[in-house]
Amino acid sequence: MCYRVSVVLLVILLIASGCKPAGNREPEILLISAPDTVQSKTPFEIKLRVVDPENDIVRVRLDFGDSFVSEYSEFKPSGTIFSFAHVYTATGDFNIYAYAEDSKGSYTGWRFLKRITVR
Repeated sequence: MCYRVSVVLLVILLIASGCKPAGNREPEILLISAPDTVQSKTPFEIKLRVVDPENDIVRVRLDFGDSFVSEYSEFKPSGTIFSFAHVYTATGDFNIYAYAEDSKGSYTGWRFLKRITVR
């Protein structure tokens, strides 16, 4: 009885700690294009590709470093190029991060993509 309880508790702890499903690796985020410098109050675009090792469908969202975090994109096939547009209202340097996940629950966590200077 104690053995069963220990195994159940171990499984619960592994799930609660954020362990990813076995055999399901996290997607990879590849920056395709983004400017180094942009003008304040002027739209710009970032393109990135998300590739899943098991070819699962994927989705992604961006944190632009100015308190704006995009909604998730729709799930798309692995290898899709995602485009995000943004407008900064303040000047300065901003770090952009991406977070991708696949349809089976594997995720990247927030990954640094690019530092952009806004003038």
